This record gives sequence, C-alpha cells and structure tokens, in this order.
Amino acid sequence: MSDNLHRLAEYSNRMTEGDYDAVYEYFSESFMSHATERVSPEAVGSDIRGNEREFWENAKQAFPD
Repeated sequence: MSDNLHRLAEYSNRMTEGDYDAVYEYFSESFMSHATERVSPEAVGSDIRGNEREFWENAKQAFPD
C-alpha cells in the first residue's frame, strides 16, 4: 500500500471510530475542499477543518452503524 493510501486508511479509520479531532492532524489550516466554494462560499480562504469535523459528526449521527 502506498504511503498516501495508508494515511487515508488511518484517517478514515479514526473518523469511523469517532476520533474527529484527527481532522486537525491530517489537514493543514490551509486545507481547501473542492466543495467549499459551492457549499459555503463565505468560508473560502479560512480554516475549514472545523466544518470537516462537523460533517463527520453529522454523518455519524445520520448513519450510526
């Protein structure tokens, strides 16, 4: 497995386990989602890791298993 795929697997596993603070370890402050401009244009250019964390929390609540 490539290093990138290994890191993606680590991140995904931590999110699945509910370790949402992993967002702050795996993404930099300058992380830019391809969806930010479309979903939250006012957030473009800001630190959106909190939004990413919130997304995972909401997804887990909607799909707990």
